[in-house]
Amino acid sequence: MNARDYIISERFIHDVLLARALGAVKKLPELWRKDKRIEPSLFLWPESAVATDDGGSVKGLVIFPLPPDRAEHDALIKGALKKTGAYALLLVRNEGQRIRALFESPHGTRAWVYPLKRSADTWVLGKIEVSDDKETLGLLWSPKQGHS
Repeated sequence: MNARDYIISERFIHDVLLARALGAVKKLPELWRKDKRIEPSLFLWPESAVATDDGGSVKGLVIFPLPPDRAEHDALIKGALKKTGAYALLLVRNEGQRIRALFESPHGTRAWVYPLKRSADTWVLGKIEVSDDKETLGLLWSPKQGHS
C-alpha cells in the first residue's frame, strides 16, 4: 500500500486510534501509584457525532465509567457500542492479578497487561506485556474474521 492509499484507509484510522489508546495506557502506572486501583472504564471512538440524552451531541472520544461489578460490564459495553456506533474501543479494568487495557477495532486488537505483584505490604505493577490479536472481546474483531 502506498502512502496516499494508507492515509485514506481504515487501517490508518486504526493506527491513529491505537496511538491515542497508548497515550491512555501510559497513564495507568501513575494512576496506580496514586490510588492503588484502576477504575474500570470504556473509551469509545465513534465514527460520527453521538446524540446525548439531553438532546446535545458529542464528537470524538466518549468515555464511559463502568460499575465495580464486572457482571454488569458486558451488557453496558454492548449498549454503549450500539449507541455510539464506535469504530474502536479501549477497555481498562482490573482482572484478578492484572490490570488489562484492551484496544479493539475492525482491524485487530492490542492488549497491554500489567501483572500485579506483591511487594512487602503493597501491590505494585509488574513489567507491561503487550500482545496483538491474542485477546479480544469479539465485538469489533475476532480471530475468525481476521483483519478487514
